[in-house]
Amino acid sequence: MLVPKQVPLEPECNPNVLREIHAAACEAAAAFVMARGTGFQQKLDDWLFANQATLSRDVVRRAAKDIAGIADFDARYQRALQEVRTDAGLGGVMQVQSTPTIYLNARMIAGRGQVLPGAQIVDALVDIALKKKGSSDP
Repeated sequence: MLVPKQVPLEPECNPNVLREIHAAACEAAAAFVMARGTGFQQKLDDWLFANQATLSRDVVRRAAKDIAGIADFDARYQRALQEVRTDAGLGGVMQVQSTPTIYLNARMIAGRGQVLPGAQIVDALVDIALKKKGSSDP
């Protein structure tokens, strides 16, 4: 099971970050939380990552509405931000320094600036599972 956690690289919601690395990262993370259960969370997440360079609070709010149907972004922001802050605290414990970072069974398989395509992530997961079973044959 994949359990996404939000670890924005922005001090407003992540005390482990000393300077803003991604503008509107807290807003983007909150929008992701708000999109849970809409059926459009992954589509919104893909859009937010693809458009990181142009994000602002207004851009995120508009994308949340247009992509995930979130019309009450401002009203829900503080509550979603509390979940983001909790996730960011866990990110500090897990030493997340870049996004996305992927852990499997408390072992980092991608992170610190390393972005793996989907197929490579699956290969890494299979390798870990095989090593855990003590086998190197598929």
